[in-house]
Parts: sequence; structure tokens; C-alpha cells
Amino acid sequence: MELKQGTLLQGGKYKIEATLGQGTFGITYLGTARLTLNGGLGAREIVTKVAIKEFFMREVNVRDNDGRCVEGSSSSVFTNYRHRFRREAENLAKLHHPNIIRVYDVFDENGTTYYSMEYVEGLTLDAYIQQHHPLPEAEAVAILGRVCSALSFMHGQRMLHLDLKPKNIMCSSKGEVFLIDFGLSKQFGANGEPESSTTIGAGTPGYAPIEQVKQIKDGTFPATLDIYALGATMYKTLTGQRPPEATDILNDGFPDGPLVQLHRSPSLIQVVARCMSPMRKDRYQTVADLLRAYPPLAAEDEKTEIKEDTEATILDEPVKHPTGDAPVTPPIVEKKVSAKLTPKKAKPVVEPKVKTTPTQPTPPAPPKKHYTIKNLLWFLDGDWFWYPLGLLMVLLVFGVSVRKCADDTVVDIPRPAGQYLDFTVNGVTFTMVLVEGGTFMMGATDEEEDAEDNEKPAHQVTLSDYYIGQTEVTQALWEAVMGETPTRGGDQWERRFGLGDNYPAYYITYDDVKKFIPKLNSLTGRVFRLPTEAEWEYAARGGKKSNGYLYSGGNTLNVGWYEGNSSEKTHLVAQKAANELGLYDMSGNVYEWCSDWYGSYSSSSQTNPKGPSTGSRRVLRGGSSYDNASYCRVADRGCLSPSDRYFAAGVRLALSSSH
Repeated sequence: MELKQGTLLQGGKYKIEATLGQGTFGITYLGTARLTLNGGLGAREIVTKVAIKEFFMREVNVRDNDGRCVEGSSSSVFTNYRHRFRREAENLAKLHHPNIIRVYDVFDENGTTYYSMEYVEGLTLDAYIQQHHPLPEAEAVAILGRVCSALSFMHGQRMLHLDLKPKNIMCSSKGEVFLIDFGLSKQFGANGEPESSTTIGAGTPGYAPIEQVKQIKDGTFPATLDIYALGATMYKTLTGQRPPEATDILNDGFPDGPLVQLHRSPSLIQVVARCMSPMRKDRYQTVADLLRAYPPLAAEDEKTEIKEDTEATILDEPVKHPTGDAPVTPPIVEKKVSAKLTPKKAKPVVEPKVKTTPTQPTPPAPPKKHYTIKNLLWFLDGDWFWYPLGLLMVLLVFGVSVRKCADDTVVDIPRPAGQYLDFTVNGVTFTMVLVEGGTFMMGATDEEEDAEDNEKPAHQVTLSDYYIGQTEVTQALWEAVMGETPTRGGDQWERRFGLGDNYPAYYITYDDVKKFIPKLNSLTGRVFRLPTEAEWEYAARGGKKSNGYLYSGGNTLNVGWYEGNSSEKTHLVAQKAANELGLYDMSGNVYEWCSDWYGSYSSSSQTNPKGPSTGSRRVLRGGSSYDNASYCRVADRGCLSPSDRYFAAGVRLALSSSH
């Protein structure tokens, strides 16, 4: 569906290098452009990276046989939205500000419209927040001050952004901050009315005020729409939590609890609450009003200078692609944004996400066939007089032998032979579940509204029998094998993010797993491995017992921990309902590494596929406690570099049936 790598545009002025992302109305590419700079030392040619956005309606357009020209473009819907796309580029080109992404060029080709713009390497603010759990107040204010500067400049040009949120703010690897994605932006005339009569768009839930869904034609310039979104962005940046929707604030009041728990300054909390007032008359009416109320935001502001363009022309010769490796792939959680991201190395986070000290629960062990006598007789409430009788009852009922394991007397509960394999390593027991081989359709169908292109085409896959972990690898098992806790930037497993023997191990890289598995194999004498991506999805879908659910075990996420129910932390394994095979937490809690290199799907039928033979990123599946429901679907795909230490990445083991 995308333009192929190496495609030339404008007679060779631009060259497509890679696809960065795709939305409903456009595809964004990494490209190169050849420029001639005319300065005091004469003309000088350079090759530079650019981002190129192509107007392509996913539900309307197709490409012709040569893979370039866009067909299905005669409809009035296509024409109308293509006009808006061009207007977006033209409006954005007017905004010369150090914190707003810069548009260089707009042109028509291949039956559609393109524009080229500044290419920024870094993370979205949303991804940066997730990596840093949330930001210290001083750092948050520094970033938000630059956002205020950009927004104030936009409003001075009588333009609204209308979709301001952390995913539309880029933090570059150099520490710069940029507003991006102006797809909903709207220019207003001197009379205060918008340029067109179309609605302004509903925006993003949690970041849009109640009145945003209606048309604005009352002769005013409603900067309060962006002010609300700015307040919601502040809320997410300062708490790490998704902001409440405007209707919830209207009914229940502003939820300042997370801000108070994190000891944010009272004056800053008041600013956020006022920005997010359901009544627009109660908000700050301009960014300048906000800055007067809270000067630290203005103090961190960058000077705004509208600089003259450097005189540059794009050469007619085809681009000669520079040598070097491809750009680093974005983390999983950001695969839906339209910019290439490179994780930024950062200092350890010292401020807690939620300043609470809950009592560490004593977690129940994951379902397995070992139950201690102490647990089985817990109902006797410690009355030792009844313990001998209770023990006799247990032995008579189960009719099985008693043996010693991990310093506790245990009772073996019989289970179907061959369906489960139990292993004990240094006192820690874990269970592998048999997955009977079969044939299934891998990938997402067109009926899945949230499906992305990397989940398609759906294709037939046949698998042999194998075993897969009943739960994710726990912290107890990881430490029993490795003898140490993985760290990220100095951070270790902590209670605020999930700490305890039966919590899933996280901060795990693919490279860590390649060290963990050989040690586990030497301790058990078996050949454990990672599941292939196909094995993971087949198991998550329930194998031969599949009921065709959207998530692993159900069509709603009461089967998993995700953003909506997790309080954005990991949880004990096996606390949610199992899927059809008796597997836990394959949707949510932590992402799980697969053995495959990440690549595109083929439409052809496959048997025991192992993915591409080479690549730069490995596959992760399943979503996490920090993600929305879409990322937890069984068809959703993510990827990271093998060395990337993502805070919500864990592992689930596999074992071939012959081993």
C-alpha cells in the first residue's frame, strides 16, 4: 500500500527511504532531499533527511499496477479531504517558530498531494512520559513552557491546533520540543470566523472540551479550545495518567488526587484545574493569561524569532542515498505516530508515579499442581487441634502422595497427563501448557476497526504441537535463574510499578532473554526458547479451542490489565480470567518478546513460520498495563531493538513438544 523504498518524487528531488507510519488520511515517509545552499562561501550541495507526508485515504484509495499512482480519487469525499490536506500544509508553512515543525514544500503527483517537512529524531512526549514515570515538575514545566510558546504563536496567527496532546509533541534527542500533526488545525479570519463551514473535529477524548464537537461561527476566536487541551496535556505530563474526559469533570469535579499525591505545587494544580474547566468562560482565555497566572512557564519559554528562510533550491538530479544504517525503529507504544523515534537515554527517575506506600500483598501462586498443606488447611484458621484431622481429610480426598518441594510439604493434584509440564528451579515452580497444533488465520481482518496495516494481510498458518508458559516469567523465576534483578537507567523493580515474587519480570531486553534461557536450560536439562510470533498469536487466540475473541480470553478487557483498569502498574500474574487454553495475561500486564525479526506479513499459507531471516528489531506482543485496549488485541504487533530496555517488556517461555 505504501510507496516502495527508492521511489523518486518531483523528478528525483526527493527519494523515499522508509515508511514511518500511516493514519486514516495519510502515509508519512522518511525521505532524503538534495539541496543547494547559497551563502557567503558560494553554493554548496547537501543531502538531508526530510519527512514526506502523502495524502492517501486508507478506505478509499488503492495504487495502480506500478505501485505509485493513487486510484479511486474521483469521489467528492477524496477531493474534499485532499483540499483540507493541502490547506494543512499551507497553514503549517506559515508558522516559522522554533517549537513548531517546519514545512518546506507542497506538491501534487501520482494523483494525490504531498508535502515535505522537517525530520525530527526523538520521542513523542507521550512516550517520554511513559519512559520516565512521570516527569519531575521542573522538567515538565520546562517542556510545557515551550509548548505554551508555540501555541501562543499559533494563536497570534489566528490558528488553532485542535488536537494538542502528548502524542502530538516531539521531544528531540537534542532536547528540543516541537508541535506536530496539524491535521485538525483551523485558520480563522479577522472577523473571528473559520475559513470553512466544516465542523472543527471532535479531537481526542480526555483532551477535548465538551464544546469542541460543534461548529464555531460566532465571530470569536475560541482559543479556549486549545487551552483545555493544554491543561489536559499538563495533567498527563505531571501525573503520567490519562486525563479525565470533560463530561466526567462536569459531573464529578476536577480529580486533583494524583497531582496532590505526587506533591505537585498547589499553584500549578490550580492552573491545570482552571485550564480544564468544563465551562469555557472559567478557563484562561489566552495563553498570555495562563503565563501571567503561572510565571514559571513563561520563564522556561524560548524566545520566538521568525527567521528569514535560508536561500535553498532543490536540485533536479536524483538523490544519491548516503551510506549508513537505517534509522532506529520507534518503541512499540509509539508505532501509531507519524514520526521516527529513537529512545532517549535519560537519568534515573527519582520521583514516584503515585506517592503511596501500599502494603505488599502476599500473592497467590500461579495455578499449578503444587499446593502446600498450610494453604489447603488455611480454612481451619490456625487451630492446631484440627490440623491432624484436616491432613487426614486431604489425603483421603486426593488419594495422592506427599513430597517435599521448596521447603514446604506439598500435595500433587492430578491433571490430564501431558497437558501440563511443571518445573522447579531453585525452589521456584512454573508451568508449561500444551498447545495442540492446528491451522488458523493469523493477523487482523477488515472487521477489526483498530487494526493497523502491519497486522495485514490475514493469512493461513499451520503449527505443530508445542508448550507455552501458563504465565509470564515472574520476578521470582527470573531471580532464581539469573541471581540478579534487571535495571533500567538505575531503576529496579519497585513496589510502585509492581514488586513481588509473582509479579511479571519487566525491564527485560531481548538480549537479556538470550542470556536467561541458556541458564534456565542448564538448570533444567530442557531446551526452552521464545515462542515464534505465530505460536504466540495462536496460543493467545486459544489454539484449537479458540472462540474467536478480540483479546486473549474475551471480547472485553476484563481478561487483562491495561490502561483502563491497572492504575498504570503491573499486577500479579494469573489474577484475571484465563483464555481457552488456561493461559493468563496474554492481553496486557507486560509485553512479551517473540523470537521473530519484525517484518511485513505475506498473504501466502505457511507452516511453522519463524519470521524474516534478518532484521533490526524483534517482535513484542500482547500490550501492557500502560497501554490502551487497542494495543492489547491478539492481532496487534509491536517491535523494539534487541538491546532496548523498555519498562513494560517481559517474557513468556516456549518449549517444543519433542524436547
